[in-house]
Amino acid sequence: MTRTIVAGLCASTVILTQAASAEEVMDLGSIIISGGLTPIESENYGRSVSVLTSEDIEARGIKTVQNALRQLPGVSVTSTGASYTTASIRGGDSNHFVLLVDGVDMTNVNGGTVPFRGIAVQNIERIEVLRGPQSALYGSNAMTGVISITTKRADAPGTSYGGSVEVGSNKTLNSNLFIRQQGQRGDLSFAVTRNKTDGEDGSRYDGGDTEGLESLTIDLSGRYEVTDGVTAGFTFRNEQQDYDSEDTKPFFAPPLASPLFYQVESPQNGERDVTLGSLWVEVGDEDERVKHRVSLSGSDVREVSRDSLYFADFNSKGTDVSLQYTGSLALDGASLAATNHRLNFVAEAQELTYASSFNPGGSYTRETQSLATEYRAALGRGFDLQLGLRHDFNDVFKDATTWNASLSYQLPETDVRLRGAIGSAVVNPTMTELYGFVPGSYSGNPNLKPEESQAIELGADVGLGGMGMLSVTAFWSEVTDTIAGSGMTSVNLPGTSKIDGIEIEASIEPVAGLSLTGGYTYLDARDSTGARLQGRPEHEVTLSAIADAFGGRGTVGLGLRHVSGSVAQQFFAGSGFATPAPLAELPSFTTVDLSADYMISDGVVLNARITNLTDETYQEAWGYYGNGREAFVGLSAEW
Repeated sequence: MTRTIVAGLCASTVILTQAASAEEVMDLGSIIISGGLTPIESENYGRSVSVLTSEDIEARGIKTVQNALRQLPGVSVTSTGASYTTASIRGGDSNHFVLLVDGVDMTNVNGGTVPFRGIAVQNIERIEVLRGPQSALYGSNAMTGVISITTKRADAPGTSYGGSVEVGSNKTLNSNLFIRQQGQRGDLSFAVTRNKTDGEDGSRYDGGDTEGLESLTIDLSGRYEVTDGVTAGFTFRNEQQDYDSEDTKPFFAPPLASPLFYQVESPQNGERDVTLGSLWVEVGDEDERVKHRVSLSGSDVREVSRDSLYFADFNSKGTDVSLQYTGSLALDGASLAATNHRLNFVAEAQELTYASSFNPGGSYTRETQSLATEYRAALGRGFDLQLGLRHDFNDVFKDATTWNASLSYQLPETDVRLRGAIGSAVVNPTMTELYGFVPGSYSGNPNLKPEESQAIELGADVGLGGMGMLSVTAFWSEVTDTIAGSGMTSVNLPGTSKIDGIEIEASIEPVAGLSLTGGYTYLDARDSTGARLQGRPEHEVTLSAIADAFGGRGTVGLGLRHVSGSVAQQFFAGSGFATPAPLAELPSFTTVDLSADYMISDGVVLNARITNLTDETYQEAWGYYGNGREAFVGLSAEW
């Protein structure tokens, strides 16, 4: 089936590239694509944001989205085995942010989370991380932020093509092929990425088998200027993943003295198939003062789990279909590109469906209709304002109104910009929390209420004498009606969780040919009883140095990550309800990565990397150990 899909898409690409044509290409370096209901200029954006470009990703030797996110302040990444990695932003849960790929929501409908199982970066142009409440723009789940991924498109007239291949430790083989076409009226891009690794043995038993991971990703996107002022386009993405995993010590088994053998040797394995896409049409008037956009987007997530030592095989399916209208109006008579007062508005209808082989209730559906508006103003004298308001009409639980506001101020005759933002957000119960069912283990709670939050941040961006930039942000948030597991179901917890912290991000080029970047996050995340929330490190530090080398034909990069102050339950030390798993602080750790690249000829680059250079033994969750030292070498080419 996979070969048929790939062959068909390749054929379509060859045919369509003959008719592809170009429109004006937006300068991604000067805007935040996901910063508003429409892209916003970075100098006018008043909230905290981090951006990683494809150049950053390549120079640092990053190969997966989760490792890219580990580089950014305010983002915590936790792996519970090679096949399951989750992230959180500013101390929120793993379902408190939205993941977008080319504007389409990739969040798992079933569980509301994003399991980052080795999502490849070879075809990614840029990753934006917006921190703080974004529900006024993006609806439910965007409580702590948005992760927005933009895939690569043709950036010059004509045809470009190429690919990459990498081999390394644990029988790793990563490969990518692409072809892109840009003409006078549009463009078309197609890429296939395949990553495969045997992985390591999570159980740590002598002679145990390894937990492999294999993924195949297809990206196809295009746009066409039908007539002056009318442009149509589409995106398509399919990810197929096959992975192995271990079971864990049985719930009622005697406590273990060490987390070393918490994972139990098992033949457990699974599949995940994610398809998402969109069709859109954009219409503008002759004066470029008004723009209308209609889009139909959706995702389909299918998961299968097999051969567990304790559970029968099961499968689940979730779909998300949205129809959205977005309108933009310049209020001051100028064009949208030059206006100082812009009004955006959205009307959206969304339908979610969920089904599981365990669930006796069959398939479940819920619907939401939403209205949202955004006002952006360049007020003069260095002030920029952004306001957002949204109302969701829910058919299963109460309606929700969310809002946010931000203001930035450029100090006169300085390279200092002050900013502040405030807002509210909601997270609806996941379909699994409402309707999920696992025999003898879990039953959903259809009476759950949405989680709600209020948050504020204050920050400053300071230029470093033309050599770089320093950003500092302090934030505070409160969450009520937190949803958590209780016994064999989920409940809304009483009281208010409080989360606050500080983020620092800096980049500097002290001398020609050397760039330094770094980030630091301090986080204090506590529930209504004052207990620390699990999996939220108190301190995280990242440092990266990239230097020109090999006579200007390449670079050498060094990356460091330090994590400390994270607490989690020691399930290995518990035994049923009689001996609850204690909460304990994980050992702090520091990992070091090394990377290098060398341009053999125009368009052909040799690259190499070593991850966990010091072979650090570490855990991001009790009983789940990170990989040891690994080495890789690869070749990439583009013409």
